[in-house]
Amino acid sequence: MATGINIVVGSKLFKGLDVLKFIMALLVMEIHLGATRALPDAVELWCIKPLLAVPVPVFFLISSYFFFKKVHQEPESWTVLRHFLKRIVLLYSFWVVAWLPYLIAKKPYFSNGIDGVYHFFIDYFFGAVFGNSWFFGALIVGTTIIYLFSRYVSDKVWWILPTALFAYFRLVPILSQEATMPVMWYSDHIINPYISFPYNLFWIMLGYYISKPRAIELIQKVTTPYRWIFIIIGIASINLGHICSIVTLPFAVIAIFVAFFNWSPDISAEKSKWIRNSSILIYVMHGNLEKVFRIYFHFDHGPLLYLSVLVICISLSAIIIYLSHQRYFKWLRNAY
Repeated sequence: MATGINIVVGSKLFKGLDVLKFIMALLVMEIHLGATRALPDAVELWCIKPLLAVPVPVFFLISSYFFFKKVHQEPESWTVLRHFLKRIVLLYSFWVVAWLPYLIAKKPYFSNGIDGVYHFFIDYFFGAVFGNSWFFGALIVGTTIIYLFSRYVSDKVWWILPTALFAYFRLVPILSQEATMPVMWYSDHIINPYISFPYNLFWIMLGYYISKPRAIELIQKVTTPYRWIFIIIGIASINLGHICSIVTLPFAVIAIFVAFFNWSPDISAEKSKWIRNSSILIYVMHGNLEKVFRIYFHFDHGPLLYLSVLVICISLSAIIIYLSHQRYFKWLRNAY
């Protein structure tokens, strides 16, 4: 999911990207709650599965785009990195504290001494402390790595590594067992690498390159209504195969970003900001709420679970955002 960085550049408010973040948050919920699992297999395979491949890459792309746009503009880019990391760590840590009851009950951090501290460190940066928190750790580590590459290695060269990693991960299902040993090691010792920084370096890298001034000029020219057709083509082509997806998945993600980047829906700035902030809250809350409903209320994955969790997430989001503007609850702004 994209972070709580204000999507404002100069005097321009990117309302389209705010709406996009909300849509992507709903799709991430679908990944975990499975409202569409009752649909026919063919519909699941050719309509739903391709859609669910794009939300996390889009979140990484949005976050890295706005971060690196500032890096390209600011001479003191270390300050930009420090501010960015501080913002993510505060957001991440807020929800670590908020989910303490879950962590105490389900994680070994508080009962295994030094070993527990080690596991917390590994989960915080490379795995998942709670629910979907892996995104924050991957964003912290991945953004720092790409930033360092961009500072000390030529832009004409360093893109090869994250691109090669991405291609490798896309090809893993058709590679020999020996060739997939690094993936198996990472999965056994840390977490599934697809939900950690190695696979997602590629999306952060794309954010770096498309945030360059020349790239922005090109993106801003794509205002024709036909840009929406490229989204459909891109998503429809994701399932063409593992080799083809090396090209079709990035194409779909970039097409989505560009289309919403140049779209300005007829909503107020205040509403746009609320949509942006609530998308973050929906992302961080739905994972553990899903566990509560499934474990304690015995809900199965499906429309009822999805709707129940969504209603609670939106209600809590409205409460948190409202309270965060009150005098004694401004600290709640760290939640989004």
